[in-house]
Amino acid sequence: MRGSWPLKIRQCWLPNSGRWPRNSASVGRPMGGLALALEQAAAYFQATNSTLTEYLGLFRERRSDVLNRGEVASHPGTVAVTLGLALSRLERDTPSLPGTCGSLRAWRRADRARRAACGRDIPAGLDDDVTAVLSPLQGGQLARRDAIVALRRYSLVTPARDETVLVHRLVQAVTLDQAGAEQARAWRKAAAALIEAAIPRSPDVPETWLTCAALLPHAQAVLAYDSRGMSRLADFLSSSGSYTAALGLWQKITAARERVFGPEHPDTLTTRSSLARWTGEAGYPAAARDLLSELLPAEERVLGAEHPETLTTISSLARWTGQAGDRTTARDMYSALLPDMERVLGTYYLETLATRHNLAQQTGGAGEPTAARDMLTRLLPDVTRVLGAEHPNSLTTRASLPHWTGEAGEPCRCRLFIHAGQEACR
Repeated sequence: MRGSWPLKIRQCWLPNSGRWPRNSASVGRPMGGLALALEQAAAYFQATNSTLTEYLGLFRERRSDVLNRGEVASHPGTVAVTLGLALSRLERDTPSLPGTCGSLRAWRRADRARRAACGRDIPAGLDDDVTAVLSPLQGGQLARRDAIVALRRYSLVTPARDETVLVHRLVQAVTLDQAGAEQARAWRKAAAALIEAAIPRSPDVPETWLTCAALLPHAQAVLAYDSRGMSRLADFLSSSGSYTAALGLWQKITAARERVFGPEHPDTLTTRSSLARWTGEAGYPAAARDLLSELLPAEERVLGAEHPETLTTISSLARWTGQAGDRTTARDMYSALLPDMERVLGTYYLETLATRHNLAQQTGGAGEPTAARDMLTRLLPDVTRVLGAEHPNSLTTRASLPHWTGEAGEPCRCRLFIHAGQEACR
């Protein structure tokens, strides 16, 4: 990008030096490389004899005022004036469609935005004036394309690919600065509602992941972290294997729900459970154990000691206790949990079968391979009958049995189990 910057801005920084200032690239980021903005910055430097650091500090603190200063001799107006004129003409020539999309996109992140998001069904609860302006966009693809054409005519958006457009960050800045407080509130609400409505309802399905990934940065720009949409996007990150990113998002969601609903609201308890799980999956089993230890008493008070979610938390606590290295305690926790699982959920319920498997694994890990072998020997027929021979849980049990059989000192029998398992997988 440096090679395309105006000569004037290069000369006013380090004249005759033949080199760039160490932090010169930082001025291009907030301005997105817009030539007029860089020319204006150079004019401001020359007029005020200020430094790059001073200018960037002013730009971040008083963006609107700075964009109205530093006129360029070769251009009749500042960035704010030029972009403001384009926006005014746009509203005058096409008073509904393009202004709608422009206002919506001003609230999104300066990134690729899907065109179809403007044309979704109008969510309930929006202001009447916003609903009235959004209504024409429900006319279908042709209406939305007309809006994009009008925005492009004034160079306010740039077409990208895959039904997306790009909005320059300074276009966003001027749009927001020129909106009144009430108007800005209404359009932010509209942008948030439309983006949340566009987030797939099944974010754990791989076919939805591209859509979720495209919407994530825009959701982070406008959605509250306690919203359902943010939880669905956190589920997307978790399901797609982005454990570290999922953990960061779950932390923000949990903090927001604790602040809005309180730490023991049922929705907050569910979120705290998700946070603990993905803390462990991200590689922090001891931290996950500690989070679940804090969660369990709250669930017992709010939901009851034998509520299915409470039992699931006990199971998770045992799991991460074992993962953190305390196999004996994990074994004892699973052993105490199993009768409750069988009484509340049933002997052949999926979670009950999983608890039996985990008990066997932790028993073996605690130094009792023979007992682990015997547990898995009794479990295998039940899990196969309930889930089928090719279910992942059945295959996991079948794979664990020869391991603990070998650990118990029976290598020949272990070999027979392995051979039988190979035949079953063919």
